Amino acid sequence: MLIDNGIKKGIIRFDEEKNFITYINQNKKRNYNNPEEKVQAETF
Repeated sequence: MLIDNGIKKGIIRFDEEKNFITYINQNKKRNYNNPEEKVQAETF
């Protein structure tokens, strides 16, 4: 899965509840419960 690869590479991380995703390089925290964010995360 692309999300797992991003976590392994250290470019994204999630909070404990997996409600928020943080894009490490950009230092942006976004609501992962938003369906559009899931698409963006896969693309990133």
